[in-house]
Amino acid sequence: MASQVKIQNVGVIGYGMSAIVFHIPLIQTTPSFRLAAIVQRTPVPGNSAPDDHPDAKHYTSTSTLFADPTIDVVVVTTP
Repeated sequence: MASQVKIQNVGVIGYGMSAIVFHIPLIQTTPSFRLAAIVQRTPVPGNSAPDDHPDAKHYTSTSTLFADPTIDVVVVTTP
């Protein structure tokens, strides 16, 4: 009998180059991960998590991400 893999809801803290180029694409191509939320303090035109990932929740502080009971895994991409 095949066991079902639970999909892990992933929150990403930071929306710089490493998040955009490496972490988020890896999350999106991993079948057991779902990009659920992104923390970006100040989205601006040309660098906006809400514009680039409208299906994910968007937060401007880490405390709101940590308070979200649906998040299973957090990836920190800030220096």
